[in-house]
Amino acid sequence: MTEQEQFEAWLAKICERPLPKNQVARVWTLARELAEGVYTPERFWNTYFVRDQHSKHLTTNNYLRRYLELRWDNSEPHYELLELRGFLEKNNRDNYRLTRQAMELVDEVEPATVFISYSRKQSSAFALLIHTWLNKEGYTAFLDKELNAGVQWRADLQKRIQGCDFLVAVFGKETFPSTNIVDELNWAFEAGVRIIPIWHESYDFQTARSHLPDELFAALDELNAVRILEENPLQYEAAILALINRFGVTPE
Repeated sequence: MTEQEQFEAWLAKICERPLPKNQVARVWTLARELAEGVYTPERFWNTYFVRDQHSKHLTTNNYLRRYLELRWDNSEPHYELLELRGFLEKNNRDNYRLTRQAMELVDEVEPATVFISYSRKQSSAFALLIHTWLNKEGYTAFLDKELNAGVQWRADLQKRIQGCDFLVAVFGKETFPSTNIVDELNWAFEAGVRIIPIWHESYDFQTARSHLPDELFAALDELNAVRILEENPLQYEAAILALINRFGVTPE
């Protein structure tokens, strides 16, 4: 594999992670990924950058330019914010250096926010287990078990889903027809939230075809679901570990 191919493979893995919507988290993410590019065995770029006077983006080589274009669509956070957080140090007007504080981010994991969508009739116990595990692993997981139905509740729920990094959708044989789950999936899909399906109780996703809009069904049908082959504690634990791996983290 050539160095260019190694870079493209690395960049593809980076781009699988959802970009956070919160501005502070976005600054953290950019600083961490700049440090990751330095730490790769191929060292795709070094710790010193020049800010292009015309584009105003950092530049050092074609790898960094492609990273900023593909990952951020050239709309990365302002570099002054990275300075304020102590991740970049300006040497002169257009030159920056990654700080030690930025390099140490490689060993940290930014907690993802996760919404768990499930059928209360069928999957409450499993959803609660997922919620417990995710919070134990340091994620911010939300389960609507304490919410009461109402107009304001739906608006708050939609806003919460749209602000999440992931929506974990637990599907079982009796999940559909559930208008609540259809709404939650639609809100996540329209907001670009990454959806991770979990199938249990021998679930067949084709049964959802008549309950979902065509575009949403096609998008979900292409996703690689976490599958539980047998309903037992070991299979549940394995499924949750596989789920956490989808977040880009292998728990200890």
